[in-house]
Amino acid sequence: ADPRCIGKSRRSLSEHDYVDRDLPEPIFEIDHIEHRRSAPDPSAATWPTPSGITESEATARCHQDLDKFSQLGSTKCQHMVADILQDCVTDVKLMDSFEMLKMSADALTNACHMEQAENPANYVTDVQGKSVLKPEVSTDICSIACFEHGHCVSGRCACDAGYIGDNCQMEDKPPRLINVRGSKFCDINQRPCRTMYFDAENFQVSPTFVCKVTEVDSDGQTLPLEITEPAEFITNKRLACPIPDANVKSDRSTKTFVVSVSSDGARFSNSLNVTTFDSTCQACDNQTGCSQKANTCHIDGLCYQDGALKPDDPSRACHVLTNTTQWTPPIPPPTTTTTTT
Repeated sequence: ADPRCIGKSRRSLSEHDYVDRDLPEPIFEIDHIEHRRSAPDPSAATWPTPSGITESEATARCHQDLDKFSQLGSTKCQHMVADILQDCVTDVKLMDSFEMLKMSADALTNACHMEQAENPANYVTDVQGKSVLKPEVSTDICSIACFEHGHCVSGRCACDAGYIGDNCQMEDKPPRLINVRGSKFCDINQRPCRTMYFDAENFQVSPTFVCKVTEVDSDGQTLPLEITEPAEFITNKRLACPIPDANVKSDRSTKTFVVSVSSDGARFSNSLNVTTFDSTCQACDNQTGCSQKANTCHIDGLCYQDGALKPDDPSRACHVLTNTTQWTPPIPPPTTTTTTT
């Protein structure tokens, strides 16, 4: 079952709680990283590091990443590389990890931007009389991310064959949905079920970044309902898609939708299924799917609790001891027999 729903009922949920939310990041991971990175003792750091990283290995790895900077644009900031390189090697020694390499490369990019912005010689006056950076300066440096699958041309990342995106970070193929975050089953009694969250890859924000949602029946056959709506970018590995109102309280107690996503509006990802259900009579989980709960009625596709009256005919009701799939007449009260002497 969806871990966000355990221990709650719709009646006990406040308006603040009855919302669609993404799962939070595991706290232990944050604590672990913060603990490992908090105030390392420089005097205790030695070569090789406890995991076996040598000084020459650290220097080579740092040099390799920072050298990419020279391929990303101008040579104006090459004098900064030596200082950043030393900082990078020191970080590897203190942290016993290469996790800081990207941060060092980002620091070099940012420092170069700042230095260029602080130099009065790099400014000109535009037609409105404002002082602005010269175009050849402001567009001369690419993000450090460009080097993985591209090269810098006048501040613009030109992609290698097979890659696309602002920083050539995506393969030239559709996005990929990895999994539904939390559970693919959404209980309408616990949340609105109008937004579902996904782990994904190879996508980026664009005017054509959309989700396609199609309803399917219990046999997997496509139904007429299909919507295409803007997707929500959360991180470069996570997104959200809007889901239609399933009306599981008035139409059918479970409804399944097939979801895919596209960055360009034309090439769509693989599809994943999500199901909205009414837990009044349905129990759903990722392992076994959905099944009817004991002591409930499932009549004409909808859920009813024991004793519930038929909406348009109060002479009939849900009586689980008599029939759990059809309306039945009220059970007469037991009669008592008196004996006369």
